[in-house]
Amino acid sequence: MKLGLRSIAWSVAVVLLVALPLPYLLRFDHSHSVSAAILTATLCALSVRSPAAGAAVALGFLAMQGDYRRYAGYFEGYPASDALLLVAPVTAFFLCCMTAVSGKRVSVSGGLSVAVLLLAVLMAAQIFNPAQGPLIVGLGGALFYLVPLLWFWIGRVYGDRSTVEHIVRRVIVPLGVAAAALGLWQSMRGLLPFEAAWAEATNSDNPNYYALFISHDVIRAFGFFNSGAEYTRFLLLASVVIVALWLSDRSRWIWLLPALLAAIFLASSRGPVVFFVVTTVALWAVRGRSRAAWLPRLVVAGIFGFSLMAAALLGLKTTHLSDRVDVLVSHQVEGLLDPTNKEKSTAVGHLALTAQGVLEGFISPAGHGLGATTLAANKFGSGVYSAEMDFANVFYSLGFIGGFLYLTVIVLAIGRALSIWGRRRTGIELAMLAILISTLTAWMIGGEYSIAAMVWFVIGAVDRSHAELAVARQRAMRDAYRAGHA
Repeated sequence: MKLGLRSIAWSVAVVLLVALPLPYLLRFDHSHSVSAAILTATLCALSVRSPAAGAAVALGFLAMQGDYRRYAGYFEGYPASDALLLVAPVTAFFLCCMTAVSGKRVSVSGGLSVAVLLLAVLMAAQIFNPAQGPLIVGLGGALFYLVPLLWFWIGRVYGDRSTVEHIVRRVIVPLGVAAAALGLWQSMRGLLPFEAAWAEATNSDNPNYYALFISHDVIRAFGFFNSGAEYTRFLLLASVVIVALWLSDRSRWIWLLPALLAAIFLASSRGPVVFFVVTTVALWAVRGRSRAAWLPRLVVAGIFGFSLMAAALLGLKTTHLSDRVDVLVSHQVEGLLDPTNKEKSTAVGHLALTAQGVLEGFISPAGHGLGATTLAANKFGSGVYSAEMDFANVFYSLGFIGGFLYLTVIVLAIGRALSIWGRRRTGIELAMLAILISTLTAWMIGGEYSIAAMVWFVIGAVDRSHAELAVARQRAMRDAYRAGHA
Protein backbone atom coordinates (compact mmCIF):
# COMPACT_ATOMS: atom_id res chain seq x y z
CA MET A 1 0.00 0.00 0.00
CA LYS A 2 1.51 3.32 -1.11
CA LEU A 3 1.95 5.94 1.59
CA GLY A 4 -0.37 8.91 1.27
CA LEU A 5 -2.02 11.52 3.46
CA ARG A 6 -5.12 9.36 3.91
CA SER A 7 -3.00 6.37 4.96
CA ILE A 8 -1.11 8.48 7.53
CA ALA A 9 -4.34 10.05 8.87
CA TRP A 10 -6.03 6.66 9.22
CA SER A 11 -3.02 5.16 11.02
CA VAL A 12 -2.71 8.15 13.38
CA ALA A 13 -6.44 7.91 14.22
CA VAL A 14 -6.11 4.22 15.10
CA VAL A 15 -3.07 4.84 17.34
CA LEU A 16 -4.79 7.73 19.14
CA LEU A 17 -7.94 5.68 19.75
CA VAL A 18 -5.80 2.95 21.32
CA ALA A 19 -3.19 5.08 23.12
CA LEU A 20 -5.24 7.80 24.80
CA PRO A 21 -7.55 5.64 26.98
CA LEU A 22 -4.90 3.02 27.85
CA PRO A 23 -3.31 4.74 30.89
CA TYR A 24 -6.70 5.40 32.50
CA LEU A 25 -8.00 1.89 31.82
CA LEU A 26 -4.75 0.21 32.92
CA ARG A 27 -4.09 2.11 36.14
CA PHE A 28 -2.75 -1.10 37.67
CA ASP A 29 0.01 -1.27 35.01
CA HIS A 30 2.72 0.41 37.09
CA SER A 31 5.56 -0.78 34.85
CA HIS A 32 3.71 0.27 31.65
CA SER A 33 4.37 -3.24 30.31
CA VAL A 34 0.79 -3.99 29.24
CA SER A 35 0.37 -0.55 27.71
CA ALA A 36 3.63 -0.99 25.80
CA ALA A 37 2.59 -4.44 24.53
CA ILE A 38 -0.78 -3.17 23.25
CA LEU A 39 0.78 -0.13 21.57
CA THR A 40 3.50 -2.26 19.98
CA ALA A 41 0.92 -4.73 18.65
CA THR A 42 -1.07 -1.82 17.20
CA LEU A 43 1.92 -0.32 15.41
CA CYS A 44 3.01 -3.72 14.10
CA ALA A 45 -0.50 -4.41 12.79
CA LEU A 46 -0.51 -1.06 11.01
CA SER A 47 2.89 -1.93 9.55
CA VAL A 48 1.49 -5.16 8.08
CA ARG A 49 -1.24 -3.16 6.35
CA SER A 50 1.22 -0.49 5.14
CA PRO A 51 4.91 -0.69 6.13
CA ALA A 52 5.51 2.92 5.06
CA ALA A 53 2.57 4.17 7.14
CA GLY A 54 3.72 2.07 10.09
CA ALA A 55 7.18 3.60 9.84
CA ALA A 56 5.75 7.14 9.61
CA VAL A 57 3.50 6.66 12.66
CA ALA A 58 6.32 5.01 14.65
CA LEU A 59 8.52 8.04 13.93
CA GLY A 60 5.70 10.32 15.06
CA PHE A 61 5.22 8.28 18.23
CA LEU A 62 8.93 8.60 19.02
CA ALA A 63 8.61 12.39 18.82
CA MET A 64 5.68 12.44 21.27
CA GLN A 65 6.98 9.62 23.44
CA GLY A 66 8.12 11.90 26.27
CA ASP A 67 4.73 13.41 27.01
CA TYR A 68 2.98 10.09 26.49
CA ARG A 69 5.21 8.57 29.15
CA ARG A 70 4.35 11.49 31.47
CA TYR A 71 0.66 11.09 30.65
CA ALA A 72 0.83 7.36 31.35
CA GLY A 73 2.74 7.99 34.57
CA TYR A 74 0.06 10.44 35.71
CA PHE A 75 -2.37 7.48 35.96
CA GLU A 76 -0.10 4.45 36.29
CA GLY A 77 2.95 5.75 38.12
CA TYR A 78 6.54 6.44 37.05
CA PRO A 79 8.57 3.21 36.72
CA ALA A 80 12.34 3.21 37.03
CA SER A 81 12.57 1.28 33.73
CA ASP A 82 9.77 2.34 31.40
CA ALA A 83 8.56 -0.37 29.00
CA LEU A 84 7.13 2.32 26.70
CA LEU A 85 10.70 2.98 25.56
CA LEU A 86 10.61 -0.41 23.80
CA VAL A 87 7.55 0.31 21.62
CA ALA A 88 9.38 1.98 18.72
CA PRO A 89 12.47 -0.32 18.81
CA VAL A 90 10.30 -3.45 18.62
CA THR A 91 8.28 -1.88 15.79
CA ALA A 92 11.49 -1.04 13.93
CA PHE A 93 12.73 -4.61 14.39
CA PHE A 94 9.37 -5.91 13.16
CA LEU A 95 9.60 -3.74 10.04
CA CYS A 96 13.08 -5.13 9.33
CA CYS A 97 11.79 -8.69 9.80
CA MET A 98 8.93 -7.96 7.41
CA THR A 99 11.49 -6.94 4.83
CA ALA A 100 13.24 -10.30 5.15
CA VAL A 101 10.00 -12.30 5.09
CA SER A 102 8.57 -10.41 2.11
CA GLY A 103 11.64 -11.23 0.06
CA LYS A 104 12.55 -7.60 -0.61
CA ARG A 105 16.20 -7.45 -1.59
CA VAL A 106 18.36 -4.93 0.26
CA SER A 107 21.59 -4.26 -1.58
CA VAL A 108 24.70 -3.81 0.54
CA SER A 109 27.03 -3.48 -2.43
CA GLY A 110 27.33 0.30 -2.12
CA GLY A 111 29.99 1.87 0.08
CA LEU A 112 27.56 3.50 2.53
CA SER A 113 25.52 0.33 3.13
CA VAL A 114 28.70 -1.68 3.67
CA ALA A 115 30.08 0.92 6.09
CA VAL A 116 26.82 0.95 8.09
CA LEU A 117 26.79 -2.86 8.19
CA LEU A 118 30.40 -3.00 9.41
CA LEU A 119 29.62 -0.38 12.04
CA ALA A 120 26.67 -2.44 13.26
CA VAL A 121 28.83 -5.58 13.49
CA LEU A 122 31.48 -3.74 15.51
CA MET A 123 28.80 -2.31 17.81
CA ALA A 124 27.33 -5.77 18.36
CA ALA A 125 30.76 -7.07 19.36
CA GLN A 126 31.22 -4.16 21.79
CA ILE A 127 28.11 -5.25 23.71
CA PHE A 128 30.38 -7.81 25.38
CA ASN A 129 33.29 -5.47 26.17
CA PRO A 130 34.07 -6.03 29.89
CA ALA A 131 35.49 -2.52 30.27
CA GLN A 132 31.97 -1.07 30.50
CA GLY A 133 30.94 -3.24 33.45
CA PRO A 134 28.05 -5.75 33.58
CA LEU A 135 26.61 -7.19 30.36
CA ILE A 136 23.37 -5.30 30.97
CA VAL A 137 25.25 -2.06 30.27
CA GLY A 138 26.17 -3.36 26.81
CA LEU A 139 22.62 -4.53 26.16
CA GLY A 140 21.37 -1.09 27.20
CA GLY A 141 23.90 0.45 24.82
CA ALA A 142 22.39 -1.61 21.98
CA LEU A 143 19.08 0.19 22.55
CA PHE A 144 20.81 3.55 22.05
CA TYR A 145 23.22 2.64 19.24
CA LEU A 146 22.04 -0.41 17.29
CA VAL A 147 18.32 0.39 17.20
CA PRO A 148 18.84 3.69 15.30
CA LEU A 149 20.75 1.73 12.64
CA LEU A 150 17.62 -0.38 12.07
CA TRP A 151 16.01 2.78 10.71
CA PHE A 152 18.74 2.98 8.06
CA TRP A 153 17.56 -0.31 6.58
CA ILE A 154 13.91 0.70 6.91
CA GLY A 155 14.69 3.87 4.97
CA ARG A 156 16.73 1.85 2.47
CA VAL A 157 13.72 -0.38 1.72
CA TYR A 158 10.68 1.87 2.20
CA GLY A 159 12.17 5.36 1.81
CA ASP A 160 11.16 6.11 -1.76
CA ARG A 161 10.80 9.78 -2.69
CA SER A 162 7.03 9.79 -2.17
CA THR A 163 7.30 8.29 1.32
CA VAL A 164 10.10 10.64 2.35
CA GLU A 165 8.17 13.64 1.08
CA HIS A 166 5.10 12.66 3.12
CA ILE A 167 7.22 12.12 6.24
CA VAL A 168 8.97 15.47 5.76
CA ARG A 169 5.82 17.48 4.99
CA ARG A 170 3.19 15.56 7.00
CA VAL A 171 5.20 14.36 10.02
CA ILE A 172 8.30 16.44 10.71
CA VAL A 173 6.95 19.92 9.96
CA PRO A 174 3.52 19.59 11.67
CA LEU A 175 5.09 17.97 14.73
CA GLY A 176 7.69 20.73 14.85
CA VAL A 177 4.99 23.41 14.76
CA ALA A 178 2.97 21.64 17.48
CA ALA A 179 6.09 21.20 19.63
CA ALA A 180 6.94 24.90 19.24
CA ALA A 181 3.44 25.90 20.37
CA LEU A 182 3.66 23.71 23.47
CA GLY A 183 7.25 24.79 24.15
CA LEU A 184 6.35 28.48 23.99
CA TRP A 185 3.54 27.83 26.47
CA GLN A 186 5.99 26.06 28.80
CA SER A 187 8.52 28.91 28.49
CA MET A 188 5.98 31.67 29.15
CA ARG A 189 3.30 30.02 31.30
CA GLY A 190 4.75 26.84 32.77
CA LEU A 191 4.02 23.10 32.55
CA LEU A 192 0.73 21.35 31.83
CA PRO A 193 -0.81 19.55 34.84
CA PHE A 194 0.41 16.04 33.98
CA GLU A 195 3.86 17.44 33.14
CA ALA A 196 3.98 19.27 36.46
CA ALA A 197 2.97 16.05 38.23
CA TRP A 198 5.87 14.25 36.52
CA ALA A 199 8.28 17.01 37.53
CA GLU A 200 7.16 16.85 41.15
CA ALA A 201 7.34 13.05 41.24
CA THR A 202 10.79 12.74 39.65
CA ASN A 203 12.75 15.83 40.71
CA SER A 204 14.27 14.09 43.68
CA ASP A 205 16.01 11.31 41.73
CA ASN A 206 16.23 12.48 38.12
CA PRO A 207 19.44 14.43 37.39
CA ASN A 208 18.12 15.31 33.91
CA TYR A 209 15.34 17.27 35.55
CA TYR A 210 17.77 19.66 37.25
CA ALA A 211 19.29 20.48 33.85
CA LEU A 212 15.91 21.93 32.82
CA PHE A 213 16.23 24.79 35.30
CA ILE A 214 17.63 28.16 34.24
CA SER A 215 16.76 29.73 37.57
CA HIS A 216 14.82 28.69 40.66
CA ASP A 217 11.43 28.95 38.95
CA VAL A 218 12.24 29.15 35.22
CA ILE A 219 12.72 25.98 33.16
CA ARG A 220 13.93 25.13 29.70
CA ALA A 221 10.98 24.04 27.57
CA PHE A 222 10.89 20.41 26.44
CA GLY A 223 7.65 20.30 24.42
CA PHE A 224 6.30 16.77 24.30
CA PHE A 225 9.77 15.20 24.05
CA ASN A 226 11.84 13.14 26.48
CA SER A 227 14.29 15.98 27.11
CA GLY A 228 14.94 19.62 26.39
CA ALA A 229 17.85 18.64 24.11
CA GLU A 230 15.64 16.43 21.94
CA TYR A 231 13.00 19.17 21.83
CA THR A 232 15.34 21.88 20.56
CA ARG A 233 16.96 19.51 18.06
CA PHE A 234 13.58 18.57 16.63
CA LEU A 235 12.57 22.23 16.35
CA LEU A 236 15.85 22.80 14.51
CA LEU A 237 15.03 19.85 12.23
CA ALA A 238 11.61 21.25 11.38
CA SER A 239 12.98 24.78 10.91
CA VAL A 240 15.68 23.84 8.41
CA VAL A 241 13.21 21.64 6.52
CA ILE A 242 10.90 24.65 6.20
CA VAL A 243 13.81 26.75 4.93
CA ALA A 244 14.72 24.04 2.39
CA LEU A 245 11.14 23.75 1.14
CA TRP A 246 10.86 27.52 0.85
CA LEU A 247 14.12 27.84 -1.07
CA SER A 248 12.94 25.17 -3.51
CA ASP A 249 9.21 25.75 -3.95
CA ARG A 250 8.29 28.74 -1.75
CA SER A 251 6.40 26.57 0.75
CA ARG A 252 3.79 28.41 2.82
CA TRP A 253 5.15 26.79 5.97
CA ILE A 254 7.67 29.66 5.96
CA TRP A 255 5.13 31.89 7.74
CA LEU A 256 5.42 29.66 10.81
CA LEU A 257 9.21 29.75 10.88
CA PRO A 258 9.41 32.75 13.27
CA ALA A 259 7.42 30.82 15.89
CA LEU A 260 9.80 27.86 15.65
CA LEU A 261 12.85 30.11 15.89
CA ALA A 262 11.39 31.89 18.92
CA ALA A 263 10.76 28.52 20.57
CA ILE A 264 14.33 27.41 19.85
CA PHE A 265 15.74 30.61 21.29
CA LEU A 266 13.59 30.54 24.43
CA ALA A 267 14.52 26.90 25.03
CA SER A 268 17.85 28.42 26.08
CA SER A 269 20.08 25.97 24.24
CA ARG A 270 22.79 27.62 22.13
CA GLY A 271 23.84 24.79 19.81
CA PRO A 272 20.60 24.69 17.77
CA VAL A 273 20.78 28.47 17.23
CA VAL A 274 24.27 28.16 15.72
CA PHE A 275 23.35 25.07 13.70
CA PHE A 276 20.31 26.84 12.23
CA VAL A 277 22.54 29.61 10.89
CA VAL A 278 25.14 27.12 9.62
CA THR A 279 22.53 24.95 7.87
CA THR A 280 20.72 27.90 6.32
CA VAL A 281 24.01 29.26 5.02
CA ALA A 282 24.91 25.84 3.55
CA LEU A 283 21.51 25.42 1.89
CA TRP A 284 21.74 28.82 0.22
CA ALA A 285 25.27 28.04 -0.91
CA VAL A 286 24.36 24.77 -2.65
CA ARG A 287 21.47 26.48 -4.42
CA GLY A 288 24.11 27.78 -6.81
CA ARG A 289 23.81 26.17 -10.24
CA SER A 290 27.53 25.53 -10.55
CA ARG A 291 29.41 23.55 -7.92
CA ALA A 292 32.28 25.97 -8.40
CA ALA A 293 30.01 28.69 -6.99
CA TRP A 294 29.18 26.79 -3.79
CA LEU A 295 32.29 27.80 -1.82
CA PRO A 296 32.14 31.54 -2.63
CA ARG A 297 28.43 31.58 -1.84
CA LEU A 298 29.15 29.74 1.43
CA VAL A 299 31.70 32.37 2.49
CA VAL A 300 29.44 35.32 1.61
CA ALA A 301 26.37 33.78 3.25
CA GLY A 302 28.39 32.81 6.33
CA ILE A 303 29.63 36.34 6.89
CA PHE A 304 26.13 37.75 6.37
CA GLY A 305 24.38 35.09 8.48
CA PHE A 306 26.59 35.34 11.54
CA SER A 307 26.71 39.14 11.33
CA LEU A 308 22.91 39.19 11.31
CA MET A 309 22.82 36.82 14.28
CA ALA A 310 25.24 39.02 16.26
CA ALA A 311 23.20 42.14 15.47
CA ALA A 312 19.99 40.43 16.60
CA LEU A 313 21.62 39.30 19.84
CA LEU A 314 22.90 42.81 20.59
CA GLY A 315 19.40 44.15 20.00
CA LEU A 316 17.88 41.58 22.34
CA LYS A 317 20.44 42.43 25.01
CA THR A 318 18.69 45.77 25.67
CA THR A 319 15.12 44.53 25.13
CA HIS A 320 12.76 43.94 28.05
CA LEU A 321 9.89 41.46 27.50
CA SER A 322 8.84 39.96 30.84
CA ASP A 323 10.66 38.81 33.96
CA ARG A 324 10.23 35.14 33.04
CA VAL A 325 11.27 35.52 29.39
CA ASP A 326 14.11 37.95 30.17
CA VAL A 327 15.88 35.22 32.15
CA LEU A 328 15.79 32.89 29.13
CA VAL A 329 16.85 35.60 26.67
CA SER A 330 19.72 36.76 28.89
CA HIS A 331 21.00 33.19 29.23
CA GLN A 332 21.11 32.83 25.44
CA VAL A 333 22.54 36.24 24.61
CA GLU A 334 25.38 36.09 27.13
CA GLY A 335 26.47 32.60 26.06
CA LEU A 336 26.29 33.23 22.30
CA LEU A 337 28.05 36.60 22.40
CA ASP A 338 30.82 35.36 24.70
CA PRO A 339 31.27 31.62 23.96
CA THR A 340 34.77 31.41 25.47
CA ASN A 341 33.65 32.70 28.87
CA LYS A 342 33.29 29.60 31.02
CA GLU A 343 30.94 31.41 33.40
CA LYS A 344 28.50 32.22 30.60
CA SER A 345 28.96 29.40 28.07
CA THR A 346 29.66 25.67 28.16
CA ALA A 347 31.22 25.66 24.65
CA VAL A 348 34.81 25.34 25.91
CA GLY A 349 33.84 22.49 28.23
CA HIS A 350 32.08 20.64 25.41
CA LEU A 351 35.13 20.97 23.16
CA ALA A 352 37.37 19.63 25.92
CA LEU A 353 35.08 16.62 26.43
CA THR A 354 35.03 16.01 22.67
CA ALA A 355 38.83 16.05 22.45
CA GLN A 356 39.04 13.72 25.44
CA GLY A 357 36.57 11.27 23.87
CA VAL A 358 38.49 11.13 20.59
CA LEU A 359 41.81 10.75 22.43
CA GLU A 360 40.42 7.85 24.47
CA GLY A 361 39.78 6.03 21.19
CA PHE A 362 43.55 5.88 20.70
CA ILE A 363 44.52 5.37 24.36
CA SER A 364 42.08 2.43 24.59
CA PRO A 365 41.87 1.12 21.00
CA ALA A 366 39.62 -1.76 22.08
CA GLY A 367 37.05 0.80 23.25
CA HIS A 368 35.19 1.12 26.53
CA GLY A 369 32.09 -0.79 25.41
CA LEU A 370 28.87 0.04 23.59
CA GLY A 371 27.01 1.16 26.70
CA ALA A 372 29.80 3.25 28.24
CA THR A 373 28.44 6.53 26.83
CA THR A 374 24.75 5.84 27.43
CA LEU A 375 22.32 6.14 30.32
CA ALA A 376 22.71 2.38 30.81
CA ALA A 377 26.20 2.95 32.24
CA ASN A 378 24.84 5.49 34.70
CA LYS A 379 22.02 3.18 35.76
CA PHE A 380 23.70 -0.22 35.80
CA GLY A 381 27.43 0.53 35.67
CA SER A 382 29.98 2.70 37.40
CA GLY A 383 29.05 5.95 35.61
CA VAL A 384 28.54 7.42 32.16
CA TYR A 385 30.94 9.41 29.95
CA SER A 386 29.39 11.74 27.39
CA ALA A 387 31.05 14.33 25.19
CA GLU A 388 27.60 15.37 23.90
CA MET A 389 28.99 14.95 20.38
CA ASP A 390 28.31 11.59 18.82
CA PHE A 391 31.58 11.00 16.97
CA ALA A 392 33.57 11.55 20.17
CA ASN A 393 31.29 9.13 22.02
CA VAL A 394 31.79 6.57 19.25
CA PHE A 395 35.59 6.91 19.50
CA TYR A 396 35.29 6.41 23.27
CA SER A 397 32.95 3.41 23.02
CA LEU A 398 34.34 1.58 19.98
CA GLY A 399 37.98 2.69 19.83
CA PHE A 400 39.65 4.55 16.98
CA ILE A 401 38.69 1.94 14.35
CA GLY A 402 35.01 2.38 15.13
CA GLY A 403 35.48 6.14 15.32
CA PHE A 404 37.01 6.37 11.84
CA LEU A 405 34.40 3.97 10.47
CA TYR A 406 31.66 6.23 11.79
CA LEU A 407 33.34 9.32 10.30
CA THR A 408 33.41 7.43 6.97
CA VAL A 409 29.66 6.89 7.24
CA ILE A 410 29.15 10.61 7.87
CA VAL A 411 31.27 11.65 4.87
CA LEU A 412 29.57 9.14 2.54
CA ALA A 413 26.06 10.13 3.68
CA ILE A 414 26.66 13.87 3.23
CA GLY A 415 28.41 13.25 -0.08
CA ARG A 416 25.52 11.19 -1.43
CA ALA A 417 22.96 13.73 -0.23
CA LEU A 418 24.86 16.44 -2.12
CA SER A 419 25.08 14.19 -5.17
CA ILE A 420 21.34 13.48 -5.41
CA TRP A 421 20.60 17.16 -4.77
CA GLY A 422 22.88 18.05 -7.67
CA ARG A 423 21.04 15.60 -9.93
CA ARG A 424 17.40 16.25 -9.01
CA ARG A 425 17.38 19.70 -7.32
CA THR A 426 13.88 19.42 -5.81
CA GLY A 427 12.64 20.38 -2.37
CA ILE A 428 12.74 16.88 -0.94
CA GLU A 429 16.45 16.42 -1.79
CA LEU A 430 17.32 19.78 -0.25
CA ALA A 431 15.25 18.92 2.85
CA MET A 432 17.10 15.62 3.29
CA LEU A 433 20.42 17.45 3.04
CA ALA A 434 19.18 20.00 5.59
CA ILE A 435 18.27 17.24 8.03
CA LEU A 436 21.73 15.67 7.82
CA ILE A 437 23.65 18.96 8.15
CA SER A 438 21.57 20.37 11.01
CA THR A 439 21.95 17.21 13.13
CA LEU A 440 25.68 16.67 12.61
CA THR A 441 27.28 15.60 15.90
CA ALA A 442 23.90 14.13 16.99
CA TRP A 443 23.18 11.26 14.61
CA MET A 444 24.15 8.80 17.34
CA ILE A 445 22.87 10.54 20.47
CA GLY A 446 20.64 7.60 21.36
CA GLY A 447 18.80 9.37 24.17
CA GLU A 448 17.32 11.71 21.55
CA TYR A 449 15.17 8.86 20.26
CA SER A 450 13.17 10.65 17.56
CA ILE A 451 16.17 12.49 16.13
CA ALA A 452 18.31 9.37 15.76
CA ALA A 453 15.46 7.45 14.09
CA MET A 454 14.58 10.31 11.71
CA VAL A 455 18.20 10.88 10.70
CA TRP A 456 19.00 7.23 9.99
CA PHE A 457 15.74 6.76 8.08
CA VAL A 458 16.78 9.73 5.91
CA ILE A 459 20.31 8.33 5.47
CA GLY A 460 18.77 5.06 4.28
CA ALA A 461 16.52 6.97 1.88
CA VAL A 462 19.52 8.95 0.60
CA ASP A 463 21.41 5.72 -0.07
CA ARG A 464 18.36 4.29 -1.87
CA SER A 465 18.01 7.39 -4.07
CA HIS A 466 21.73 7.37 -4.85
CA ALA A 467 21.52 3.70 -5.90
CA GLU A 468 18.46 4.41 -8.08
CA LEU A 469 20.27 7.25 -9.82
CA ALA A 470 23.31 5.04 -10.38
CA VAL A 471 21.13 2.32 -11.96
CA ALA A 472 19.36 4.91 -14.13
CA ARG A 473 22.71 6.33 -15.25
CA GLN A 474 24.03 2.88 -16.16
CA ARG A 475 20.84 2.09 -18.06
CA ALA A 476 21.08 5.36 -19.98
CA MET A 477 24.70 4.66 -20.88
CA ARG A 478 23.81 1.14 -22.01
CA ASP A 479 20.91 2.37 -24.12
CA ALA A 480 23.12 5.04 -25.68
CA TYR A 481 25.77 2.43 -26.47
CA ARG A 482 23.21 0.15 -28.10
CA ALA A 483 21.75 3.04 -30.09
CA GLY A 484 25.21 3.97 -31.34
CA HIS A 485 25.83 0.43 -32.60
CA ALA A 486 22.40 -0.14 -34.08
